[in-house]
Formats: sequence, C-alpha cells, structure tokens
Amino acid sequence: MQKQLTLAAVLVSGLVLGGVANAGIIQLADGSLRAQKVEGAPKAGRSKADVLKLLGEPEQRVGEVGDPPISSWRYGTFQVYFEHNLVLHTVGL
Repeated sequence: MQKQLTLAAVLVSGLVLGGVANAGIIQLADGSLRAQKVEGAPKAGRSKADVLKLLGEPEQRVGEVGDPPISSWRYGTFQVYFEHNLVLHTVGL
C-alpha cells in the first residue's frame, strides 16, 4: 500500500509542477517535493516502443496496477512510468 501511495504522490506532484519534460520529483528532508532534471529520460507521451528503441531493455519491469493501468520500467538512475502504452512521467532515483 505504501508504494501505491508514494507513486500517487509522485504522479500528482508532477502534474502540479506542470509536467516538466525530462524531470523527476524528489522529496526533500523536510517533506517538500521538488522537480529534478533527469538526463536521458524519455519525455511524456512517447510510446513504449519508442522508449525501447531509445534506451533498450530496462533493468526491471513492474506490471500494471490500477485503473487506468500504470506500469513502470527502471533504467539505472531513473524510473519511467507508463499509462497504458505512453510515458506518463519519469522519476529520478
């Protein structure tokens, strides 16, 4: 349950911050959230096929959860979240 709440907070905070392209959201020690540039991360709206062409196979794939279905792929320093087949957001790790 904690992971789902954290994911929801990250996704909502990304929308509140204006969906900055190639940005991740980091949580600071005081609990506040801040956008962080994630170099090499795919932009929102790209397809899974585009991400595979651009970055190759991910280190890890996390299956769909919820409705609409949200899945994610992990690439070294960032995680890419998808809604259906499109990039929703990228989060720096």
